[in-house]
Amino acid sequence: MLRTTFVRDNAGGSDSRLFERFVSYREIIQSRLNTENPGGEFALNGQTVLGLSFLAAYSGRDPNTIALNPFPNIPIPNFRVDYDGLSKLPLFSDIFSSINITHAYNSFYEVSNFSNSLLYQDGLELFNRIQNIPGATLTNEFGEFIPVFVLNQVILAERFAPLIGINLLTKDRLNIGLEYNTERNLGLNFSNAQITEQRSRDFGFDLGYTKAGVKIPFKIQGRQEVLNNDLTVRLTTRIVDTNQLQRRIGEASTVTNGNINIQLRPTVSYVVNQNLNLTLYFDRTINEPRVTTAFRRSATAFGGQLRFNLAQ
Repeated sequence: MLRTTFVRDNAGGSDSRLFERFVSYREIIQSRLNTENPGGEFALNGQTVLGLSFLAAYSGRDPNTIALNPFPNIPIPNFRVDYDGLSKLPLFSDIFSSINITHAYNSFYEVSNFSNSLLYQDGLELFNRIQNIPGATLTNEFGEFIPVFVLNQVILAERFAPLIGINLLTKDRLNIGLEYNTERNLGLNFSNAQITEQRSRDFGFDLGYTKAGVKIPFKIQGRQEVLNNDLTVRLTTRIVDTNQLQRRIGEASTVTNGNINIQLRPTVSYVVNQNLNLTLYFDRTINEPRVTTAFRRSATAFGGQLRFNLAQ
């Protein structure tokens, strides 16, 4: 799906160039299938035509050359790249202890809950590889080929986790983390020729500072106390934007679900000793729905945690 990752819809998401390709590719795939399989024809909204058009459109391949098999033979590897060499450059080495940059991608294609048609018997032995199963030869009362396999749904999904991630640690023990993730999930349902599309964007920001010898800002029994052990102050923020649409051939797309979720969590932790740790936290979550059938929700939590380690 990497070829179509950055193909964008219009501002509202109602018009999709990839979905328009999927609709137009059907005629090309149908023509190729009919040419290679004389004795019948493949339905324009039949399982075989829809599945191959879906694969071609959303994986960015040419419908005139894509293999006419719903089960791809060669998997495409996922990847992850980590780089930590910037902290060794003279420009950064005096300020940062470490600079880590991360990029990761994974994608998969899933054919779920399929079974063979009971009308076909020959060539379906268990020892056969699925790519070598014979093609459709039987037709229904309309002269349309009956698929060898009955598929309920096929799914294409991809995720950049992260698209870009940066983690910085300064010499003064200040930690800064930035992360931007994106995800896309597409499901083609053959019973109604409908595509369910879900996209999400996820931005995270972490800021932490650890310091020993912090002075308490107020006096205790007339004395200015100093915390000898590590005091850590951390702020974690995350914004997740999720949008789900139903796309139907010949109809307008409909937003069926989605929300904007905002999380804010500041914490203060103090290491009393090697076995005892004290944490104070505040947690605020806001959920703003994209559909009128859901309500805006928010939640607030605050408190403290006292952890005692029994291990020696």
